[in-house]
Amino acid sequence: MFVAALSTGTASASAGETNWDAVPQGEFSFGGQPSTDHQGRLVLPQPKKRNGSREEAKDEAIRLGNLSYRDGREETQQEQERLRAVEAADSGPPQGLLDQCLNRPEAHTAEGRVLNRYFWCQKWKGTAAIINPGTGRPEGTFTLEYTAASFARPEDRAWHVWFRGDKASWDGSFTMFSEARLRVVCSTLTVGCSVDRGWETRSLWRWDDTSWMRWNLRSDENAATQQPEKMLRNLWVFNGQAADSLGHVTAPSESYAHGVRCDSATYFRTAKACVFTDVIPHLNYIRGVGYDEVVDHIDTALNNPSQTYPFKGTPKKIPGKFTGNRADPGLQRVEHNGPIYKANERETTKACTRQPPYNVGNQLPSYNTSTRDCDEYPFKSTMQGSSQANGNFSVKDVESGQNRRAGGILTGYYDWDRILHGNLDEFYVALRP
Repeated sequence: MFVAALSTGTASASAGETNWDAVPQGEFSFGGQPSTDHQGRLVLPQPKKRNGSREEAKDEAIRLGNLSYRDGREETQQEQERLRAVEAADSGPPQGLLDQCLNRPEAHTAEGRVLNRYFWCQKWKGTAAIINPGTGRPEGTFTLEYTAASFARPEDRAWHVWFRGDKASWDGSFTMFSEARLRVVCSTLTVGCSVDRGWETRSLWRWDDTSWMRWNLRSDENAATQQPEKMLRNLWVFNGQAADSLGHVTAPSESYAHGVRCDSATYFRTAKACVFTDVIPHLNYIRGVGYDEVVDHIDTALNNPSQTYPFKGTPKKIPGKFTGNRADPGLQRVEHNGPIYKANERETTKACTRQPPYNVGNQLPSYNTSTRDCDEYPFKSTMQGSSQANGNFSVKDVESGQNRRAGGILTGYYDWDRILHGNLDEFYVALRP
């Protein structure tokens, strides 16, 4: 919710002649429902201030309950193709995803809902209030119910923001010819970030015409100092300002800031992309679609690690399960065929074939290598793989075809959730149903 609070005076202005650079006589707040203090004066809440770091993004995702589950299967590709087709037509956000997102209660908050790394939405209400400078009480109000959405492009360093006014009402010192304006800007973390247009200014009666407004934002890889991915983190906000029928203006104020990360990493199917950062990403493994033995193996590793091979001698703590705790260890991707990847392969082979030090105690039994593979968890493609795990890993024989199918899901997931290498990123594993 945004709220504008202004002090009354004697100035006047006709519609379309607002002096937006005049000395501000009030505030503009996106922070939520206004309240009053013990003297009856209006109190305008302000949104949480952010720094945009990876650590803060995880904290915000936990606080807001933003969790995403993706499995990299073909329907995910179709979803991305549909999104690209919609944006190419310069229409509003895809209705199916918008409906799915708005169905979440978190969408109806000052922060909105991050549905997944590519889509955000919000259904919220804005209120402008003219404030008597002596009493601190409102003398007129303007209320706007609105819908907003954003899509991060999976093939370019760009993202799009849509805004639509749904229902407007006003009373007191606000008239249908009073004005409000809105724009999208980069905030706090602004390096390399640009927006294609500025303010959308309308008379109040035009703010609920239900047409979509759109801003296109970009991240310039040439501004990045991080290498080799050329990663940049940015925060974007709605910036609002209002004026009453007498021409009093508020100071432009910002909404809650939304995190975006863009990169030009060459180890993905597409060389450039952006994702939203305020979400906990999960690789979603699903039973009943052709790799149940792998799902069962990971289930045991995460929930009953003492029942896994190889024998460790002390309790195992195998990472990758998110329980809602900030300290839950996730998984971090490593370079394919890089040093850690190859070291994981060698260590897993030792455990699978009962080579030292995996030749004592309760180890993996022999299996038919012509039809079955030795599956490892955490994955060899992660920093938490067998060579780095200090025994906190699991191996199990699974049917070869199922192992290949599960491996393909993992490869696809890395692309669709844009999992970067090393400490730049983190993900978890979910098993469903």
